[in-house]
Amino acid sequence: CVFFLYICIQALSISSRALVAFLSPDSQDRDSATVYRGLFVLLGIVTGLAIHGQIVALYDKVGFDPCDNSTNSINNTNSTMDSTSLAEVKAGYLISAGVLAGMTLLCILGLVTGTTERRDISKTSQQDHDQPLVSTIWAVMTFRPNVFLLLICFSVALPLSILLGASVLYVQYGLHLPDQVQNAMLVLMVSAVVSILPMGKVVARFGKRIPFICYQLALIPATLALLFLPVRSLAPLFVVSVFLGCSGAAAFFIPWAMLNDVVDAYSLQAGRRMDTVFFSVALSVQSLTTTLGLGLTTIALEIGGYQTGACVQPDSVGTSLGILVSVFPAAFSLLAVWLIWMYPITEDRKKEIKEGLENRNTPDKADPIRTMSETLAAKDQQMSSLSDVTYKTTSCYEKPCVFHGCDKTDIIFTLQL
Repeated sequence: CVFFLYICIQALSISSRALVAFLSPDSQDRDSATVYRGLFVLLGIVTGLAIHGQIVALYDKVGFDPCDNSTNSINNTNSTMDSTSLAEVKAGYLISAGVLAGMTLLCILGLVTGTTERRDISKTSQQDHDQPLVSTIWAVMTFRPNVFLLLICFSVALPLSILLGASVLYVQYGLHLPDQVQNAMLVLMVSAVVSILPMGKVVARFGKRIPFICYQLALIPATLALLFLPVRSLAPLFVVSVFLGCSGAAAFFIPWAMLNDVVDAYSLQAGRRMDTVFFSVALSVQSLTTTLGLGLTTIALEIGGYQTGACVQPDSVGTSLGILVSVFPAAFSLLAVWLIWMYPITEDRKKEIKEGLENRNTPDKADPIRTMSETLAAKDQQMSSLSDVTYKTTSCYEKPCVFHGCDKTDIIFTLQL
């Protein structure tokens, strides 16, 4: 069931992200749609967390905490929850899952019924579908701008995966604020939601590369500040969470907007669109970073000496988690800055690609001299054919009793003229 759910989520992500390319041929419209898509993704995450937390809290009336007992804390052992309380908590989780699944179904129905797909773009994207899958993927993955973009996605998504996963454990075991984990994550996500639209305006004004570099540079001190936060101090944690949300929100839409430019560049070079393949490869890299982030978190816990089921963890667990959520994201963000700077599709190159695609779609405007030459040649050919007909007709009219080589077709054609 888990594997089937994962496949469904991946299929939904690929189709919803690739649909942006089919909404409009204008790159600015696609960038705007990508911004709003990232905004609603973050809103969906915040809404899902809020709904899940409220429903589970309604059914978790006992508020059971196995580490409340001082004897258990001293002995590093856990008490057990009675079967009635466990059944109520289980019912809360099931109801929460059902509500979120129903909301997902409503959103999918709204997408299917309320979105119009441009068939002219879709047909060009689906051409050459009989090409072998391996050669198609190889052509996409070896396309030079896409190589840089995949490395950028890896360098940007890995710190985000580490922050969203290991920071929860760091707040609990490193900062000793287990009751503020949900509040800290809520502050981070809300700040990301608020900063999406202003960030989209900045990208529309100054392009993608320079703002993306600035946001990644701003993420470096914000992540390093996590390592120096005082223990059991709530206000500094919230301040750093706001900075992390504002600077990390760029990873939710700028790489996907850059992918639209890569697809256009490949379409101009190869003469066909591969939108779905490009988005599938990018999502595969994102899934790889998520898995790698979870693996790094597990390794950090093992290095720190994490004890499964223990109420009290050693201080080394908090130290290892602090290094993981601060040094690793800062290092990969610095690598992402260099890759973004070396990214070959600049704003000038983007304009050239746009003009090339427009000229290819409108050949009459692309080469007026060639079009005029072809028109004149066609007129000359038409005049020469009319001269032949006139000559034959004249020879026939000179001797009306005999056709002299003029068949009935020539005479009929002359009468029609």
